[in-house]
Amino acid sequence: MICPKCEAEYRDDFSVCADCGVPLVHGEPPGTHALAPPAPEVTPGDPEKDPFCSFWRGEDPRLHLELCDVLDQAGIPHKTVQRRDHLFHLRNFPAFELGVPFSLFERAGLAVKEAFDLDPAEPDAVESLAAPKLLRDSPAAIHKLLPMLSPPESEAIPGSPDAGGAAESFAEDASAEDEHRAR
Repeated sequence: MICPKCEAEYRDDFSVCADCGVPLVHGEPPGTHALAPPAPEVTPGDPEKDPFCSFWRGEDPRLHLELCDVLDQAGIPHKTVQRRDHLFHLRNFPAFELGVPFSLFERAGLAVKEAFDLDPAEPDAVESLAAPKLLRDSPAAIHKLLPMLSPPESEAIPGSPDAGGAAESFAEDASAEDEHRAR
């Protein structure tokens, strides 16, 4: 049962709309029959229905601009997040992160692969455009110096290997510091 005025749907045992007071009619809910207009198309990049997702990350501004140009030529909307650390010039994240709408992710990948003559069958071809990291993320991946750059173990290096511990303090040092602070 359907209300012809507000188009509310009711069970078959109802006869009058509770909101409008209009007698209900038998029928299908609006928009469910074959002649109903199609649902509006989702606009690429709509944050509710087609969010942007990370497409490429890297440090090279030249490559970033080339990727943006390729996406513009393909008619694919894109957004860039640019990060800078102004205090110490340290970066915990890539300087550039390029995002494309989720629905156009594959099309963007194909456009970039075609523009840069990359293998279309390789799934990580776009990520390979970024320069490799100099140091890996895990501390276990940091290796010791080559033997030719390290001093031999037999060489006498000043100080003991465990020097600098808190248990190694001298009473005369403490008293000299106390006298200096008192002045």
